[in-house]
Amino acid sequence: MKKLQFIIALCICCLNFSAQTFGGQILDSKTKLAIPYVNIGILNKPVGTMTDENGNFSLEVDDKYNDDFLKISMIGYEPISISVKEAKNKFSVSPGKIYLKENTYNLNEVV
Repeated sequence: MKKLQFIIALCICCLNFSAQTFGGQILDSKTKLAIPYVNIGILNKPVGTMTDENGNFSLEVDDKYNDDFLKISMIGYEPISISVKEAKNKFSVSPGKIYLKENTYNLNEVV
């Protein structure tokens, strides 16, 4: 019975070491106000999250995605891409701030 408990505990520990959680806050670069509901995800992978109403996010990413890129996007703002490895290094110790620049489009008149 003790062998089984040891094996289960070892498996749980191994699972915890293969992923890392990091987080931060997304802000408007001009106003410095939080941007709610910004999409944050790894391109072409089923990993991502969204900021809360205060612009805060937390994301747990497996180490197997370290060579991939995070895309941070919101309608009306220029998207940002950052490597997963860089994001983990930058934001895992303390939550950081990411600033998005507003992006406007001129549309043709509708007739």
